[in-house]
Amino acid sequence: HLNRLFKTYVGTTAGHYIKLKRLYLAKELLQQGTPPTEVYSKCGFCDYTTFYRDFKNQFDYSPKEFIKNFSLNQ
Repeated sequence: HLNRLFKTYVGTTAGHYIKLKRLYLAKELLQQGTPPTEVYSKCGFCDYTTFYRDFKNQFDYSPKEFIKNFSLNQ
């Protein structure tokens, strides 16, 4: 019941919302210079493969590609 209410008010499931929050936190940590191999554990992902796949699906580039593009734009 709680998940249905959450989806009604937020527009997505609680699990998906939590994953998005973790991914945006990961993006901030990468911008601050934290290596991707540390970011995944700090953001609550159980392994780097899951983090990599979810990051790439959400942002259309890998964590390392993000770091490269972010550093070029500064």
